[in-house]
Amino acid sequence: MMIEFESTSLERHLRAIVRELDFSYWALPSGELVISHGQEGSTLVFVSQADDAIVHLHTTLRGAVDLGEAAALSRFITTWNADCLYPTAVLDYDEAGSLVLSGQSHFTTGSAPTHDQLAAFVPAALNGAEVLISIVTREFPALAQEPELLLVPDGTAAPPVFTLDFLAAALPQIGIDRFHSDGEICLFALVNSIACTFTLDSGPSLIITGRWDLNADEDEFTRLFLICNDWNLASHGATAYCRSTDDGIHVHVDVPTLTGAGLNQGQLLRVLSHSLDAVLHAIDDIARKFCGSSPVKWA
Repeated sequence: MMIEFESTSLERHLRAIVRELDFSYWALPSGELVISHGQEGSTLVFVSQADDAIVHLHTTLRGAVDLGEAAALSRFITTWNADCLYPTAVLDYDEAGSLVLSGQSHFTTGSAPTHDQLAAFVPAALNGAEVLISIVTREFPALAQEPELLLVPDGTAAPPVFTLDFLAAALPQIGIDRFHSDGEICLFALVNSIACTFTLDSGPSLIITGRWDLNADEDEFTRLFLICNDWNLASHGATAYCRSTDDGIHVHVDVPTLTGAGLNQGQLLRVLSHSLDAVLHAIDDIARKFCGSSPVKWA
């Protein structure tokens, strides 16, 4: 069957295709489908439309692994993406600062797809997700185990009050040995050639800021703003914005963390690692889109 249809009916065709496959699923009121992969994970199927209709399959696993597994998991992802068509494996962090893996498959033809095109793509993408989950959870069993949310037991000592000295003691543990302080609320360091500021704000909060001193002319403001805005639309933590100075326009990227209830050392190290990673990737992405090269010097 080669009958074309409008993108507004894509969900109905996707549901019909999934119904014929050997997958358990349920339909959300929004039209999205959630495909079960047993205890290990699930795939969310949904449609977006800007200029073209795009079918998205986003696969998530239940669990996470420690940061110490980063090198091994990165190599697994590299091999998978080189060898396999669906899905694209992606490394990310969860809210606790641990590493998670997800899979992404997308389908677009530049116009409304046919039923036969979808019927070829969806099984291939879902079967690829099943294979990814099966292989990666054998090599990294923790990815199949939903982490238990552990609260600090009653009577346990509260995390220490967050101070500049506490922050200064943590930076060398993530490889930042050279930094200086204003003696009050800020530490300053050069991280991968990007000027970074660690500020204790009155929130109370810790704000980690990366600065790209590109000294752009004012007539570049709108283009630079739109690039930063695109980043903010896609980001889940790092906020990019423009600042005008006498030297021209700079780009700043902020990642805030509330510290009123304190942070223990392990939490602080995860916050620092995650926040700096987000800052550097934001500046790298924005710079490449703006001028084709990046000021970030990746080690």
